[in-house]
Amino acid sequence: MDNIMMVCGHAATVNRRMPDGHDMPCCVICCCDETAMNQPVLDGRIATCVYGGSPVESAVTLPFFKYRRDCDTDQYYCGCFGWD
Repeated sequence: MDNIMMVCGHAATVNRRMPDGHDMPCCVICCCDETAMNQPVLDGRIATCVYGGSPVESAVTLPFFKYRRDCDTDQYYCGCFGWD
């Protein structure tokens, strides 16, 4: 994954293979396939796990990362409930 932010605010979670053979980044959480024109600046931002805190530095590479432009913190999933 190329660490691409989508219009929905999530980082792209998969690449969908198109009929012409090229890959298109997508967010499987929101079924969004539109790439954000302006990638956010995450310097100095904090992301917290959606289920229990676990604050870390915001990064597009965090699992299920979501940039929340109008909030003080972003979100991600730390794996606290498992990965299956």
